[in-house]
Amino acid sequence: GLVSAKHFLSSLRDRMSGPEMVPADLEHLWGVIQQQSGEIMSLRQELVGLRAEVNELRTETASLRTECGVLQSDLTALQSDYDDLAAAQIAPAEPVHPALQPKIALPDKWDGSGGRCDVFLTNLSLLFEFQPARYPSDRSRIALLISLLTGQAAKWAAAVLKADGIAAYSYPEFTTQLRAAFQHPESEVEVDSRLYHLRQGERSVSQYTTDFRTLAVQTQWSDAALRTAFYEGLSTRLKDELAVRELPATLEGMIQLALRVDQRMGHTTKRSTLRHRHLDQPFTHAVAAPSPPPPAAPEAHSSGAGEPMQIGRTSLTAAERARRYREGLCAYCASPDHHHQVKRGRSSSGSATIKSYPAVSRLLLQVLILMGHQRIVTTAFVDSGAAGNFIDQAYAAQLGIETEVLSQPLKITAIDGRPLNFSPVTQRTKEVHLQIDNHFEKIHFHVTKITSPPIILGHPWLVTHDPFISWTTNRIVHWGATCQELCLQAKAGTCSGESEVPDVNLESIPVPYRDLAEVFSKRRAALLPPHRPYDLAIDLVPGAVPPRGHLYSLSATEHQAMEEYVAEGLRAGTIRPSSSPAAAGFFFVKKKDGGLRPCVDYRGLNQLTIKNRHPLPLTNTALDALSGAHFFTKLDLRSAYNLVRIREGDEWKTAFITPTGHYETLVMPFGLCNSPSVFQQFINDVLRDMLGRWCYAYLDDILVYSKTLEEHTQHVRAVLRRLLAHQLYCKLEKCAFHQHTTTFLGFVISSQGVAMDPQKLEAVHSWPLPTSLKQLQRFLGFANFYRRFIQGFSATAAPLTALTKPSRGEFQLTPEAIQAFKKLCLLFTTAPVLIHPNPTKPFVVEVDASDVGVGAVLSQRGPDEKLHPCSFFSRKFNPTQQRYGVGDRELLAIKWALEEWRRWLQGGSNPFTVWTDHENLTVIRQTKQLNPRQARWALFFEHFHFHLSYQPGLKNAKADAISRQHQRDTTSSEPAPVLPPHIILAPLQWGVTVWKLLHLKPPLGDSLSPPVGARFHIGRTSSFIDRAFWWRTLRRDVQDVQACNICARSKTANSPSTGELQPLPTPKRPWSHISVDFFTGLPDSQGKNTILTIVDRFSKAVHLVALTGLPSANTTAELILEHVVRLHGFPKDIVSDRGPQFTAKFWQAFCRLVGTTSSLSSGFHPQTNGQTERANQQLKRFLRCFASEHQRSWASYLIWAELSNNLHTSTATGLSPFEVCYGFQPPIFEHQEPEVEVPSAQQLVRR
Repeated sequence: GLVSAKHFLSSLRDRMSGPEMVPADLEHLWGVIQQQSGEIMSLRQELVGLRAEVNELRTETASLRTECGVLQSDLTALQSDYDDLAAAQIAPAEPVHPALQPKIALPDKWDGSGGRCDVFLTNLSLLFEFQPARYPSDRSRIALLISLLTGQAAKWAAAVLKADGIAAYSYPEFTTQLRAAFQHPESEVEVDSRLYHLRQGERSVSQYTTDFRTLAVQTQWSDAALRTAFYEGLSTRLKDELAVRELPATLEGMIQLALRVDQRMGHTTKRSTLRHRHLDQPFTHAVAAPSPPPPAAPEAHSSGAGEPMQIGRTSLTAAERARRYREGLCAYCASPDHHHQVKRGRSSSGSATIKSYPAVSRLLLQVLILMGHQRIVTTAFVDSGAAGNFIDQAYAAQLGIETEVLSQPLKITAIDGRPLNFSPVTQRTKEVHLQIDNHFEKIHFHVTKITSPPIILGHPWLVTHDPFISWTTNRIVHWGATCQELCLQAKAGTCSGESEVPDVNLESIPVPYRDLAEVFSKRRAALLPPHRPYDLAIDLVPGAVPPRGHLYSLSATEHQAMEEYVAEGLRAGTIRPSSSPAAAGFFFVKKKDGGLRPCVDYRGLNQLTIKNRHPLPLTNTALDALSGAHFFTKLDLRSAYNLVRIREGDEWKTAFITPTGHYETLVMPFGLCNSPSVFQQFINDVLRDMLGRWCYAYLDDILVYSKTLEEHTQHVRAVLRRLLAHQLYCKLEKCAFHQHTTTFLGFVISSQGVAMDPQKLEAVHSWPLPTSLKQLQRFLGFANFYRRFIQGFSATAAPLTALTKPSRGEFQLTPEAIQAFKKLCLLFTTAPVLIHPNPTKPFVVEVDASDVGVGAVLSQRGPDEKLHPCSFFSRKFNPTQQRYGVGDRELLAIKWALEEWRRWLQGGSNPFTVWTDHENLTVIRQTKQLNPRQARWALFFEHFHFHLSYQPGLKNAKADAISRQHQRDTTSSEPAPVLPPHIILAPLQWGVTVWKLLHLKPPLGDSLSPPVGARFHIGRTSSFIDRAFWWRTLRRDVQDVQACNICARSKTANSPSTGELQPLPTPKRPWSHISVDFFTGLPDSQGKNTILTIVDRFSKAVHLVALTGLPSANTTAELILEHVVRLHGFPKDIVSDRGPQFTAKFWQAFCRLVGTTSSLSSGFHPQTNGQTERANQQLKRFLRCFASEHQRSWASYLIWAELSNNLHTSTATGLSPFEVCYGFQPPIFEHQEPEVEVPSAQQLVRR
């Protein structure tokens, strides 16, 4: 067409150039041109189409070439496999018997979840190893692997094939990609924790060993550590069996021994069970007539069979059952790996009565359904035999849960294929937000009619979450790896049914911990925690009942705060209305910021509670472990005590009353005596494997410390995840992350060492002088907290501590005390920074002893090779130790220093050095002759590895200065007095006023007021004082006793008896003749209202015995044996009145048997027993003087009444009864006893 067009144009040009050209021809020509133009356009379009077809052909050619390359590769691989087979000469001449061939079943299909990647690939490796002919190439093996993938794993494989093709990977490369996508190995910390907490429980040793080996291969533990961990995880019963055997030294030996012992115990148990069955005859056989057909089954919800449910399963046909039985397949799943017996039929000729097993407790979980702002608490049954997750139809309708219709109804059958009497499942719920503890998920339930509980979590739920269940406690211990990444993370709006806006500002959380933001949630911390083994138990002493407290009146502001507190507690579920008989008072105290803090007065309840003695950790121990740490993170738990529940059944004991109601708390409140111990035990068990390694916990304060930032981040994450797993939440505003210096428990902690908190010391600058004993004790308590930073603290504070001893005078600071107070305040502001002790470096101990005390410094060399202090120590000698020789005092100083720092010095890898300024001590270990005291101390020193070095006192300045802090301010050159200090009462100085002083009446209060003085008359008082004192006007001054107001009110005048008396014969020795009587009608005191008075007629000594009432004759005899015979032997004669005790036949027989005569006084004639009557009169006057204001306290004065009577001189003998009986008079005045340093003991003696 193009050639003809060109020819036409050429002819046209020739014609137009000729003269014969006419207009008609031009029009014709134009039409021809237009026609040709259209043809040209169509030709151009055809050219474009042809070009596109050529490109497609080129693409197809390239694709064919690629496929040819793939085919060539496959051909090469097949040729290689053929060559290998030919080389191996694998060509069996005759078929192998099937029994000789291992049957390797195909692995179960895997959806990529549950952490089963290793198991899945291991099963495939076994299949390929034992069936190489079926899967000879990487291509065939990858194809089989992909065919066994489902769910998320299948989607991943499809994406990989689409991108690269199956020929792009070898089998190892493909499995590596699969592991990277779906295998999430646990961190070393998590594996260590799981292995540390692994326990056998009720499982066999074989099952326990399997789990142990699985975890052990993932750790770096030594064989000894693994052996110890394996033994600790065994059951108590098995440990008892192993205790009588010699334990192997290796892990493998320990495992084999445990397996043998467990197998032996299992055989013994089986034989015992069979023997008991034979003896008990539990199986009985009876012939029964054919039973009638069973009645129609009731509705599903009334069935009690509890069969595991299967969805979408139909009954097997007879032919299928026969085939599976013939081929040896499982009748349930058709697998050749195991067998499930097919019931061939039921016998109608007889029946067997079989003893049933005891009911097995089901695994029930308390779950929370989140629907908008509602939280519905219910119970779910975990059933591993259920093929789906179910919810009761009526319960779902009651909650208003939306449902959707299934595309195909599902039939429910039992595990053996029998159809259950359930209607087909036609509906399932829409997505439901479910919470189990701190585990959140979205789940669909199939709706059907089921029994209580209303929710069943079946096998799919267990596979998805892979929880670790403790069947001994029926609780979930921890969740699978997938849950650690998804269900346990704080993803806002993913799992919560509440507001989509998180209650934590993510910007304020460091980036490495933002995925754990839920651990800082205020909302979660406000929820009611679950019951745990660490619930606070309130065990009362037997028979005790919590008292009813006082109802406090509240101001208008306090009343409003109380209403808000109660409303918030009721809303959160932490308190509830109560009808308990207990009722503690409720009140408020002001906070530092002016707010109100609610308080409950549990003092009465605490007095009746059995105390929990779980210890709180030592702060010094925590500070010792910080050596080498450079990064610190401080965590503070939010509402820590409220995160622990009260033990179920003890809530009523916590009841408190307000002006508007009566409530009891469900969580642990402040104020209960056992709260700190219980919470410390709880937090210790939560962080047990971390404590001492990189973590320290003191109640709700947690410190994490590490050497490097990477390590520190891992440690903090491990702690936060552990707290979140146990539903413990942190207060973000009080946490500090990745600090080089931080304040913790009143100390400033850094990599350089430990110092005092400057904020705590700000108050010291303006601390006023104490004006009362309470203020002084408060100051000394504060100062004692920081004493490790102060050189010679005990010596500096000695004048202040001396004022805390009991004193009768008014409290007043001495000049020495004021100086000590100011010096301590100065020392606090200039205290050095103590470096962290490093156990890998040698220590230096500098000690010195002065005449009255010791001082010591523990030091180590720092990076500058100079000695830096780690701690200071000082202590005073008691009077006995002050009399030791110089060598013994120096040796005692070393002993005290080693006792103080034993945790650092004993068992160290490096020997430490002790510097002393007493050169003779350097050879103490080689000395053969030691005194007994030194020998005892030498045995103590054998526990330490140290060198004694001599250093002159001038070079041992620090220890010397500390020891001499105890030295007195002024020393005297006078020789020591010969007489003991307690002999000298006081110095006397005679001056111009001596005459006036002599005429001043000395104070007699100290001689008369104590109970031992007894406020007797002038004669006996003068004789009593004269034994220890003398002054010229003593007898005249004692006459002041007549002016005593107490004596005037309590005593009556004695008038002489009229007529002649006929006294009883005088005995020959003490306690051979006694008289007894009862003093009755007294007010109750300590449960007593009667006194038995026993008088020795020879020495006039008395014994006074308090009784609960008039005793019987039998009891009276026992009292005589205890208070007379035990101390003085059997008396010859007992004078008494004619009370029923003494006229009883038992009393008369008792006296005859012991050789004692019973002399009864005449009726209504007490003069016959006058000595006893006189003793009762003296006793009555004594009790009036000392117990008149508190009459129910007379029982506590009875011992002093007896002592007073026996110490005072008797007018009949001229001696005291004590002196007549024992031949000496004991010391009676307080100044005759030496001073001691135990105030409580001194107070008891001087009382």
